[in-house]
Amino acid sequence: MLPALSEEARKRQVAGLMRGTESPVSADLPQRETDTGKAVEVAARLLGIGATNIRYAQAVKKAAPDVFEKLESGEMTVDTAYKVAKHRAPKTPSIEAAPAKPDKAERAAVIARMAESGNRATQISAHLGISEQLVNRIAKENGIQIFADKTHRINVQRVIEETVNGLTGYAIGLQSIPENLTGISPEQAKEWAESILESMKPLKHLRARLLGVAHG
Repeated sequence: MLPALSEEARKRQVAGLMRGTESPVSADLPQRETDTGKAVEVAARLLGIGATNIRYAQAVKKAAPDVFEKLESGEMTVDTAYKVAKHRAPKTPSIEAAPAKPDKAERAAVIARMAESGNRATQISAHLGISEQLVNRIAKENGIQIFADKTHRINVQRVIEETVNGLTGYAIGLQSIPENLTGISPEQAKEWAESILESMKPLKHLRARLLGVAHG
């Protein structure tokens, strides 16, 4: 081992070999590094130790010169010096820094886009990671309408009541139409008939739901 060298010439020769080797072990002290460089092998033979210890010593010298001095003086073994130097080596963060939070303009743009897509304030707040109250405040400040919330908060009873009243008025008006629909073209008659049929679909669905409520 390097601290065990007693002959000064031998020590200088090994030191020279170590200086001449091109980074056999990186400064961040990897666990093991494969290196078939002749300098490492020659130094290992001169010292009568394994090439791994030479690599460890080179890594310590590069990363922690003061620790290497203790290794040379015999105060530390190669393994101990290597562990100390490895502990000092800077660690690369494994988790990236959290992205910066969007500013008010970016938030407003996201709110406008999501509101246009039919999202409610609760969904937008979850996406942005802010409160629903803040979403509504930003929307109000920027003139953004969150229509999904308005639809969600509609007065169901009032809508049904106005629909029924409107249909009653239409029914009374239709009674005044004569049986003979003269003056109406076949194309117009077909278009209106199809439109009435489409309009009746949601009305039939609403009627079925009302009957369900009525019959418990």
